[in-house]
Amino acid sequence: MAAPQIYRLSAAAAFHGLDRRQQLSAHHMAKVAWSGTRIILRQVSPEANDIFDFIMALYRDCDGVWEQITERGSAQAHELESFLDYAAMFLSNVGNYFVSGVRRVPKECLDRLASFSPYAGELLPTVKAPMLAKIPSSLGPPGPLTQLTYYLGDDVLASSDDIAAISNCMEEAGILSENTRLRKNQDTDEFAYDILQASTVEARYSLQGTELLPGLSRRIRLIRGDHGNELRQTYACFKQAKRFASNQAQQNMLETLIASFESGKLQTYKEAQEIWVKDKAPPVETVLGFIEPYKDPLDVRAEFEGIVGILDPAETKILARLASKVDAFVYKITLGFGYNDIRQKVGYKNIIFSNRMVAERVRARGLHMVDETDQDAFKNHRFHSYYIWVVLHEILGHGTDRFLTEEPAGTFNFDPDNPPLNPLTQQPVSCWYRPGQTWTGVFQDLSTTVDECRAELVGAYLMDEPEILKVFGYAANSEAKLEDVIYNMYLQLGVDGLRGLENYDPVTKKLEQAHSRVSGFAIAVFPIF
Repeated sequence: MAAPQIYRLSAAAAFHGLDRRQQLSAHHMAKVAWSGTRIILRQVSPEANDIFDFIMALYRDCDGVWEQITERGSAQAHELESFLDYAAMFLSNVGNYFVSGVRRVPKECLDRLASFSPYAGELLPTVKAPMLAKIPSSLGPPGPLTQLTYYLGDDVLASSDDIAAISNCMEEAGILSENTRLRKNQDTDEFAYDILQASTVEARYSLQGTELLPGLSRRIRLIRGDHGNELRQTYACFKQAKRFASNQAQQNMLETLIASFESGKLQTYKEAQEIWVKDKAPPVETVLGFIEPYKDPLDVRAEFEGIVGILDPAETKILARLASKVDAFVYKITLGFGYNDIRQKVGYKNIIFSNRMVAERVRARGLHMVDETDQDAFKNHRFHSYYIWVVLHEILGHGTDRFLTEEPAGTFNFDPDNPPLNPLTQQPVSCWYRPGQTWTGVFQDLSTTVDECRAELVGAYLMDEPEILKVFGYAANSEAKLEDVIYNMYLQLGVDGLRGLENYDPVTKKLEQAHSRVSGFAIAVFPIF
């Protein structure tokens, strides 16, 4: 695997543009986000937290001056460089396994590196084997070639009947999946599976009313308190952040977030999300919680996220100009899929991280897959196309269409006597979301893939709209011309489709990541070879 490329994601100018109160808000919310780091590490693999401590022990004992390690003879220069490559990828990814593979540190230098730090030496027996192991080699369903700790216990995903029954049991009990893990028990005759729910409150409940399988007496148990220590660490930071909130809505959101982290109830978390959506364009934007299930092979359990962003006025002005023209382009999108209930009932927000996008300007991933005659153009125009693609993906891809929903009281959000037409058949729709049905419940392990597929294809489909490109400053006489940006879009579709093959699991014979499946489908829809 190639050595990592290092980028400085600068936020200083934006931070200094805030007033003192806003700066303190950003600071304390960043500490909340950082408190969740160990949750992410635990979700990746059992040893990830210890490897993190091993890296940090070496960093602290050399005071960040890594050359001290070579000067004292604990490692040679090339060994240290290889270790720092490993550490950079580990810290960037927040874990030692990657969707597309894993980088390992050379065996010969670990013992000598550990001799530099007493605490690193204590950790070495625990972390040495997993740091050197070649298999499992990537994220995916727990097995001989892949690793993930959303699912614990031998053959926890072996029975599709069990998984379906657990899903039905959780739905009946009103337990959402995003902040849970699943453990198969081998040490109890009473409970077949434990559902581990992230919360600070610790409790155990036997789920009533549903047997695991017909004729099987073993039951399912809900255990609250997963990731409890990390969630408790957020309290003091939340309390400080609340003091510097910009408005009452933000204070209410933080209070509701705290309540959701305490109880583990995602219905409470969704209430916080509704408040968050209504707080339009705050100077300090945050995303905290268990939200996106990209790493879960079942596409229902989510990785913890902690993001703090600062408003970029110039970029926001451009995106607002695009948003004002959205209605002119929505009618051109003929695919009809649904989205989550908050987007349907309240609205949605889109966040683009501009400093992260700038890093993509110098990283032309997949360049070797492009014909030599196109490589210069691909490097020169990749960022322009990529940026617009991401914006369209978020604003029009994830931001359009609606659920057709029947509520428990027999009410509808459409006229059932005069239902809308299916855009593919031009006939009235004959099905909709019944009471209690959700997007993830209906589409199950394809839910995230379908969601991302729509967003990705909408971005590609609208890429050649001149009015959209003009919003971003591209015209016939601009440095990057319209045809350059459009052509690069199709090159990127091809490259991303090929790169998605990195996530193919030969055991399950599946692409184990939603975006990888989407890239392959995009090539089929927009053939370029």
